[in-house]
Amino acid sequence: MSIDLWITAITPGIALALMIYFYDRFDREPFMLILKLFLFGIFVSIPVLFVEMLLSLGNIFPGMLGIAYTAFIVAGLTEEFFKRWVVLRIGFKHSAFNEKLDGIVYAVMTSLGFATLENVMYVVFSNSDTPYI
Repeated sequence: MSIDLWITAITPGIALALMIYFYDRFDREPFMLILKLFLFGIFVSIPVLFVEMLLSLGNIFPGMLGIAYTAFIVAGLTEEFFKRWVVLRIGFKHSAFNEKLDGIVYAVMTSLGFATLENVMYVVFSNSDTPYI
């Protein structure tokens, strides 16, 4: 795999994370906390993968109902539950969490880490001739 595919997959998440970090001008969060949340957003995808595979085995619904089960229960509920767990375990208990906007920043950083790994996995495991799209 070429280096430009890696850059294409990683750049959006890092760029958005830096934008959010520097946009908070008045009470900026500790950089190490933000980095930790971003990295745990990446790491939490491992248990998500196993839980999604387990829940996919329970898909007994045909047609559109099966698609809805996969989209909302398997993917949506599982991913959002684990990202919320990271924010509550790391961000919410940190002493720097002192205003409502902090919770939003923490959730965004965790989600961007998760999305960055999803981008990388899409590029790495894509059989498409056009992974840039």
